[in-house]
Amino acid sequence: MYVDDLVMSCDEESEVAALIRRVPVFLRKGGFLLRKWASNRVDLLATLPRPEVCETGERELSKALCIYWLKDENVITFRPPATQPLRLEPQRDSF
Repeated sequence: MYVDDLVMSCDEESEVAALIRRVPVFLRKGGFLLRKWASNRVDLLATLPRPEVCETGERELSKALCIYWLKDENVITFRPPATQPLRLEPQRDSF
């Protein structure tokens, strides 16, 4: 199994600050490198070095585990997979 995204939510800003410090250390112990942070709170991202911040457009979707996050609205959504319409062949009556 391969997972390349970590999604977390915090109630308090102080919790986020602690996560920003502790999560990368914890992941490194397991051999994982956290590359980019994303948040709907720009002030929190400003505390990080620029290369560690995920650059997204104004309303761009961030995707993790096939779930999309509209960061500006702080809404989580998904897109069902595209399907091909069924082609029904005409049926002949058999006797």
